[in-house]
Order: sequence, then C-alpha cells, then structure tokens
Amino acid sequence: MASDKKQLVCAIYTRKSSEEGLEQGFNSLDAQREACEAYVRSQRHEGWKVLDTHYDDGGFSGGNMDRPGLVQLMADVRDHKVDVVVVYKVDRLTRSLSDFAKIVETFDGQGVSFVSVTQQFNTTNSMGRLTLNVLLSFALFEREVSAERVRDKIAASRRKGMWMGGNIPLGYDLQDHKLVINAAEADMVRTIFSLYANLKCVRRLKEQVEARGFRTKSWVSKSDRAVGGHPFTRGHLYYLLRNRVYLGEAVHRGSSNPGQHEAIIDKILWDQVQATLEANRIDRKNGKPFDNPSLLAGIIFDEKGNRLTPSHSGKKGGQYRYYVSQAVLQHEPGKAAEIKRVPASEIEGLVERQLRAILSNPGALVKQLFDEDCGADKRKAIVEGCAQLRKVEGKDEFADLMRALIAKVVVGLDRIEIALDRVALKKMLGVTRTGTHNTETGAHLIITVPVRIKRSGRPGKMLISEFGLDRPTTSINPSMVSAIVRAHKWNQQLISGKSITELAKQESVHRSYVGNTLPLVFLAPDITEAILDGRQPADLKVEQLLQSLPITWVEQRRALGFSAKPDQ
Repeated sequence: MASDKKQLVCAIYTRKSSEEGLEQGFNSLDAQREACEAYVRSQRHEGWKVLDTHYDDGGFSGGNMDRPGLVQLMADVRDHKVDVVVVYKVDRLTRSLSDFAKIVETFDGQGVSFVSVTQQFNTTNSMGRLTLNVLLSFALFEREVSAERVRDKIAASRRKGMWMGGNIPLGYDLQDHKLVINAAEADMVRTIFSLYANLKCVRRLKEQVEARGFRTKSWVSKSDRAVGGHPFTRGHLYYLLRNRVYLGEAVHRGSSNPGQHEAIIDKILWDQVQATLEANRIDRKNGKPFDNPSLLAGIIFDEKGNRLTPSHSGKKGGQYRYYVSQAVLQHEPGKAAEIKRVPASEIEGLVERQLRAILSNPGALVKQLFDEDCGADKRKAIVEGCAQLRKVEGKDEFADLMRALIAKVVVGLDRIEIALDRVALKKMLGVTRTGTHNTETGAHLIITVPVRIKRSGRPGKMLISEFGLDRPTTSINPSMVSAIVRAHKWNQQLISGKSITELAKQESVHRSYVGNTLPLVFLAPDITEAILDGRQPADLKVEQLLQSLPITWVEQRRALGFSAKPDQ
C-alpha cells in the first residue's frame, strides 16, 4: 500500500576544516554523508528522500559563510529544491552565532527544517531552536579557546626566539623551520645599512640602491607563483632599517627577545642607524624647515591657471613665506583669480595632512585606484604599502614623498584641489604590473578639500572645513545613520500601501516619530553620503535632522552646517 506521506527532499551538508586526509578513498566528508544517509533512510516512513547533490566543503573554516558548498545549498533552499537540511553535527554548518541566525532565518522563510543526526534537533519548534543556540554558543567558545591557545603558543615560541612563520626577511633562508643566513643577500643588507649610516637620507639611499640593482626578497609561493624581486621603495627601506631580525632578535607584538638565528648587523652599526632615523623623525615633529622650504614650488596654481610663486617677507625679525600669483607679480591684476596670495606654511601643512590622511585609509585607495574588481593580492599590497609610507617621517624623506606623489595643487576661494599622480602612487604601493606601460586615462587622483580663507588685512589663516580628509574616520554617528536607514525603509513600506499609523505600531514608536523621520528620504545626496561616511559637522545632532527640514538642498546644507556645493 502506497504511503500517503508527503515526500521530503533532504539535502546533506558536510564540512571539514582542514584538507588533511581528503585525498583518501574514504575521508571525513564521506563518513559524515554516510551517517546522514543512514539517518534519512531511517525516516523513510516519514517520506524522507536523499537529494543526490553533494554539498561538501573540504578545507573550509566554519567561521564564515564564504564556502562553495554552503553557497550552493542556500541557493537551492531559496529555489525550493530542499525540504530538510541534514548535517552530522551542528558545528559542521557554522560556528558563528550570527551566521547561524541568518541561515535559520532563511530556512524558516522557505519552510525548510534543519536536523543534526547526532544531536537530533529540529528548528521547527522553539525548544529545538533554544537548544541549538546553546550548543552553538559552546561551539563558538571552543573555537575561541582554541584560537587563544594557538596565539599563546606563538607568543611563547617567539619569546624563545623561534621563527613562527611569515614572510622570510631579505638576508635569510628557511631551513628546518629556522632562519639561516643567505650570504649574498646578507651582504646586500649590510651594504644598505652602511649606506644609510653615511648618507643619513632614505631618498639618497634609494638612489644608491637602485644604482646597484638591488631587489627585494624573492621566492616561489606554494601555488608556484613568483613573489617579490621588485625594486626597493622608500617604504621597503624604512621597514628593513627598523627590522630587529637583523640584530638577531625575535619580535612579537612590539617586544623582542634573543632569536635562534644569527645576526647580520652588529650592534654598533644598528645603533648608529636607529639614532639617525630617530633624529630625522624628531626634526619632522618639531617642524624644522626642509632644505628647500617651498615644497609646492612649481605645482601650485590659482583657479585661473596662474602659477603661485614662492615669496617671503621679513617682519619683526621673522621670516614669513607666501605663494603669490604670477599675475600679481607681473602687474596684470585683470588675469588674477580672487585668491592672489596664500601663506605657505598653512597650505603646505594642509597638503601634508591630506596626503597622510589618504595613506591612512587604504580602503578608499582601493576604490580610487582600481575601477575594476581589486583582487586580494592587490588589496593586501595597498594596505601594506600604505603602512610603510605612513612611517616616512624624516624631513627630507617626506618632502621627497610629497614631490613624488603630488602633481598639482589648485587653490580656490572655497576649496583646494590636490592632484595625486596615480601612476606614481601605484608604483610606491607596489601594485604596478611590471613589464607593462601605463595606458591609464585621467592619471590623477583628485582630493578636494573645502576651505575658508579668512581675511584680516593680511594673508589670512586657512580654516579647513569639516569635510577635509584629515577628519578622523571614526566619527560615524550611529543614531543619524539609523534614522536615515529607517526613513528609506519606511518610505518603501508607505509606497507599498502601509499607513504611518501602521508603521508606528509595527516599530513600537509614536506616529509623530515616524512622521519626523520620513523626510530624511529627501536629504541632499551629498549630506546623506557625508553622514553615512562620518563626515558630518562635529556639532550636528540627530535632533536637528528630525526637525522640520528645508525643502531645497541649498537651504538644507545651510541649515545643517554643510559646505555649499562648488557649483552653488
């Protein structure tokens, strides 16, 4: 007699964190699937049937959802191809509580049940859901404890001077998990240290290194990909000169201990180099002038294209530097822009801060430098390159960095535009493909800084507005962002037919709050973007957003303290 039970299609998901043993004829994934198939067969009287598709993730961590087998499973769940998801243990599906919540929400939305054959839980009832959450909490705890044990082991090993992995430094090779000196590379390292001790300038050191044809450490990765072997950048040199590995030490999280490898640099030369690096760093912090104080000479212009020429004046025994329009110097006031003279120290300081700020935001650089999808290797190179360039603090070195990267500076009445050489920046970050020619169009990366120039009978002080890139990136206001997100969400629900009263009841808030929040949908796009990025004026409060907003975007900017758009 045929069963009248509805047939339930069961998808079996298996996972193993490491690839060890997967090459065997019968591995952990096979064992998990066999146990799950046996459980499904035991439920044939309930109409259960195994789906032939294999959802296997061998060598993937359970700490995230970026797994091909799981991605395919979730897609088939959304396509209504699955009724029950079966796993050997809950932690095979995920070890993250937040990911588990997302997965269960998707299962519930599609009417899919979830079963663990060794724990026999079913998410269709509240007790099963509670038990699963408790179990997953312990799985997450176990994972974190394991990670702590690994970190403690690495720290203990580094205290004993052992090499615990990472990129092998120039001058060494790895043999039996220990660093051994590579004679040819070690001579190169000694030469670099000796040159810097004599030259006392990384810019001139780089020139000498290039002349000798020195290259960074090269090796072949496990995937047979050639890595390294590039010309030295200033960032590479700074890192090399500060690397205590060459002193025979093992470094871990800022502390160093005697290493189990031989030193390449003796203590006398090391101390001499560090003293020079520190002296250059202190010079930069104290604001001592560069050898050529006019850093922007030849690259700074006004809005009408007039070059601004370095000039100075003496007053009360002091020297004051300016950049003055050529139109003024040539007695052609009709050709001059509104800004005819700017104080040199203020404009140079502004440009320097902007350059340091953009190097502190590698995520933004990834988007700016690559229109196409940026691979993991390039993204990592940009992050590491920015970290190295941020270490450039010597007075000569940072002046060289500014001159190498900045192509043009344009000073306007309400904004300053800094054009960075995109090709030079890519080269310094180590993401320029070797053996290719630059075919980029629009090779400048433009940074626009809104400013105000206050006049007081003399060249005024430049005041940077709240939109400057030097504004800290940690000023995102969660309340403002949340209000804007709610406004757009509620607006869509209004369009779908809900009333304000229904929305208020749904969100457990007063209907007046809904009414005050909804107009945020009509905020000027640049204001919305600034708030989401954390670039709003420091004194702006969420209460101001929820008051009666002006209708026009111009009036909104004025009322909320945002700078006017350049075309207004």
